[in-house]
Amino acid sequence: MIFFKKMLRIIHHLFNNNKYKMIELIDLSIDLEYGIGKIYYIFHKNFPDDSEFWLQISKEENGHASILKNAKDLLFVDKFPIELILKSKKEIKNTLTEIKKIINYININNITVEDAFNIALKLEDSAAEKHYELFMNIATDDKIKKLFQKLNDEDKNHYNRLLEYKKIKDLKNCEM
Repeated sequence: MIFFKKMLRIIHHLFNNNKYKMIELIDLSIDLEYGIGKIYYIFHKNFPDDSEFWLQISKEENGHASILKNAKDLLFVDKFPIELILKSKKEIKNTLTEIKKIINYININNITVEDAFNIALKLEDSAAEKHYELFMNIATDDKIKKLFQKLNDEDKNHYNRLLEYKKIKDLKNCEM
């Protein structure tokens, strides 16, 4: 009986610890979406010829953050392996650090529209943005799977729209 109670406490502790880490990861993901949205909003202000394009993508990034905020209650955190949570957390923190550097850089320097597209393509292709695909692939709950499928599809859509708009603008110096 004592062994059973100890095991129950350990399982409860592990679940709560995993739940806390998943909630922290979701909060970091929300910060990530808002950070990328902020960069696109700066591009919206800095590039009047492309203002509507950047504003739309900025709004969509903020929408991703809202989806994640509203979805926190839906998530069954015990469905996510702790290793994936920790790996994604590190990638997101690294990208958030990079976002802060980018915001500082673009606020101090005059960047070109080519620079803006290079930055945007790099962000949309970052490992942190791809964590939705990892979550989607391991999710067993249909609601969770659909949520991450939507976010993953929208991230891919952003990347493709950036490439397409780059072609329309005939920006030859844009690279990954």
